Amino acid sequence: MDGLSLLCSIQSEVLVVCLETSDDPTVNDHRNFLLAMSEMGMVTSEYVIIYLETWRQQGFGLPTPIWVDTNTPSDGRDAVAKQAANIALVLDLQPNVVSDTFDRDVLANIEKWPFYCKGCADGQTSASVQAASLADAFYLWALALNRSIAQQGDSAIANGDFVMLYAKGTFQGFSGTVVLDENGNRQPIYRLYGKVDGALDDRNSFVVITTNGNDTASG
Repeated sequence: MDGLSLLCSIQSEVLVVCLETSDDPTVNDHRNFLLAMSEMGMVTSEYVIIYLETWRQQGFGLPTPIWVDTNTPSDGRDAVAKQAANIALVLDLQPNVVSDTFDRDVLANIEKWPFYCKGCADGQTSASVQAASLADAFYLWALALNRSIAQQGDSAIANGDFVMLYAKGTFQGFSGTVVLDENGNRQPIYRLYGKVDGALDDRNSFVVITTNGNDTASG
């Protein structure tokens, strides 16, 4: 079933959309979906799109918004896609909180201790979006180890149970606010974004959703 046929079969006014990222950099399914909505005359107040992301941490796309055609030549329909984005929301994880030098520092040090990943930075201008989470994992290990040593002495260094025991807590990391429960599970924090012209990156965070086990709270 092609995109237009799929849209014709939809009866619900709220469209929850989860799209797989294409390996082809010329394909932007988020944009294609917006254009299809426009072609079907569905860019009205009767419909709302909710894109589920949960890993990109980019909302409507950073640094390039999802409505922009990055191909050369462009199809000239950016304005149509941008207009359709007015009825779209994005449910995503909280964004990374990194400094302007974070990407540069990661690429400069990836070939050094303790990674020794030769050639990993070749041709790269930015680090993976997951680099912030990896940095937080190292920081969390150091925090938990220091707490373990403070309570149990140097013997805690070789005892992973102690490290896990003292991992519970909250800290401000590179990937946002990190909340660990007693089992070592990170409690996700989500944001619901909407497109707002003139706002930073043309988006605004309307709702912040925190979790505690299976419970959620929004604010």
